[in-house]
Amino acid sequence: MGKIKKIKMRTEKWCGFDIRFVEKEGEWWAILKDVCDALDLTENWMVNFIEPHTLTRVRLEDDYPYAVNEEGIYQMIFESRT
Repeated sequence: MGKIKKIKMRTEKWCGFDIRFVEKEGEWWAILKDVCDALDLTENWMVNFIEPHTLTRVRLEDDYPYAVNEEGIYQMIFESRT
């Protein structure tokens, strides 16, 4: 049986919202839904809007949410300003 790798996770507060981050290959990725909630954006729309290389799926217990890297977060912030 293979080893189960424990996912490093942290939560940061931003403008009153909890943003969860997971570490993947030495880089911190934010949970897309958390960022969308903070910026009042729709998660399904964002998945199709931001560059595909800025998204990944991560395993959190029994869920597989999208996570977004720093570049993708900047794309989301610029979009929220329009």
